[in-house]
Amino acid sequence: MPDDRVTVFIVDDDDAVRQSLVWMLAGVDLAGDAFASAEAFLASVTAQRRGCLLVDLHLPGLSGAALLDALDARGFSLPVIVISGDVAVADIVGTLQPRVFGYLRKPCSEHALLTQIRAALTAAHRIAH
Repeated sequence: MPDDRVTVFIVDDDDAVRQSLVWMLAGVDLAGDAFASAEAFLASVTAQRRGCLLVDLHLPGLSGAALLDALDARGFSLPVIVISGDVAVADIVGTLQPRVFGYLRKPCSEHALLTQIRAALTAAHRIAH
């Protein structure tokens, strides 16, 4: 049976960032599922899960860009929002199109992040139907 929950998947190696994002999402009635590494995310996600992915490209082990490659190889079509504190990541994001739905630089405003998330979830709904 498919899982009908819509989830914002968070992949970031910073525990405080993961916790604050899950807390922020809960405050606006969105489900957040946080992972400390790309490997942990890949081990638990299934193609039936719907939602969007917030990912930092600079992760220990498998990088965020390699995570996107792995998702492509598995046929996953989650809209991706890159969040990063590295200014140079903006240049990298351009090379990852069209897989990347949006990009935000840390720290970003809650309003900007929620706007991106809601747009990505709308796109995810269109992909699923």
